[in-house]
Amino acid sequence: MGRHNDKTVSYNDPSDRIKLEYRNASGNLMKPKEAYRYICAKFHGEGPSKNKVEIRKKRELEELRMKSQSNAGGQLLKLLEKHQSKAN
Repeated sequence: MGRHNDKTVSYNDPSDRIKLEYRNASGNLMKPKEAYRYICAKFHGEGPSKNKVEIRKKRELEELRMKSQSNAGGQLLKLLEKHQSKAN
């Protein structure tokens, strides 16, 4: 009887740990600062200003553009290697 017989929980195994991930409306992971601001704004019933919303949209579009360019760069590299192998 009492708390002496309670089992202790061991968190040595990484699969036992809890990992919080916050995602924005488009499903992308949010940085800790972004998540904190989102939670605070939601709690207080306020939203981000019009300017901040525009900045966030521009940043997301820029990230998408960079990802698409990096993928296109990989395709160009493959085409170049293929062309060079034909030349040799």
